[in-house]
Amino acid sequence: MNKLQSVERAMSLLALLDEVSPPTGMGLKEIAELLKLKLPTAHNFLKTMVLLGYVEQQGTKYFLADKTRTLGWQGRLKDNLRQKVRSALVRLAGELDETVILTCRSGKFWQTIFKLEGYHLLTAKAELPITNNFYISATGRCILSTLPEEELKNYVDDFRLPLPSEWKSATTWEQLKNALDAIRSSGVEIIDTGYGVIGVGAALPATEDTSAGAIGVIVPSFRFNGAHKEQIFQKIRQTAQSVFKAK
Repeated sequence: MNKLQSVERAMSLLALLDEVSPPTGMGLKEIAELLKLKLPTAHNFLKTMVLLGYVEQQGTKYFLADKTRTLGWQGRLKDNLRQKVRSALVRLAGELDETVILTCRSGKFWQTIFKLEGYHLLTAKAELPITNNFYISATGRCILSTLPEEELKNYVDDFRLPLPSEWKSATTWEQLKNALDAIRSSGVEIIDTGYGVIGVGAALPATEDTSAGAIGVIVPSFRFNGAHKEQIFQKIRQTAQSVFKAK
């Protein structure tokens, strides 16, 4: 490995850890998978970053060290988004009495950063898993719909086009662009997980001080009909529009 490759790997690791706020951290296996490294390679690389003081290890989890976090910007963009949207999500969850989530983009990754289950405020979660596959959820697709075409093409070049099992109607470049145009036009995206659950998403474009993100509503398919279905569409659009104006 040459020096440039080593620097690129270090920057990729720091960017990845910058997307995860304490106390979550990331484990060795997850880091290796997301950076496409073999476990021994990832372990040795992390040991070096810990020795240099850029990364901290607590048990089996890795975090950005304080001196590195002060240089990070992605984490602040994500936190700003969460703070600005949180009250609107609480209101939306109360109005619908359904699970509501907030997801955000950080580079080529997306993450659910807040989850609230209806009126049950004690079940709120601040951090959930991170992935580089934007195709597999309504909110991931909504985030993609906010990207300029050049950024979208870079993502597809680095990742790939959707598989039929991920997004049947968007497996070619033209189909993907048309599908994202449809999301922008309608203001929402719907996905049937196939497990009796429907996901509905609405995009939140990036601003100077927040990441691009999306609001999501997760509802059992047996409740996704009639007046309640229309209420979900109406409320999630209204919430996204109100947040966008406030941003």
